[in-house]
Amino acid sequence: MADLGYEKLTVSSSAVGFASIPTGATMAYIQCRSNPVRVRADGSAVTASNGLTILAEGDMYLRGAATLANASFIRTGSDATLVVHYGTLNEGVWGTENAV
Repeated sequence: MADLGYEKLTVSSSAVGFASIPTGATMAYIQCRSNPVRVRADGSAVTASNGLTILAEGDMYLRGAATLANASFIRTGSDATLVVHYGTLNEGVWGTENAV
């Protein structure tokens, strides 16, 4: 299946959201390539000590257009790199644990 989009996102000491969510995307598969980050997707401020953690070499799925629009990330130590694949419930690159 084809992805709707892809981006590589650098996460530093200021909160950052997705830079280029493709039109129609309702899911994102995120892989953290280097250092841990925190994420919040409820519209509240993420901080280096407040939010869900994605560990280095860890991953996370986010679902829903509002969730993608509200997601923000911040590093917990050194800068981190996130690799993001976007799709929908019917399109994209998703693992077997992603059964809906």
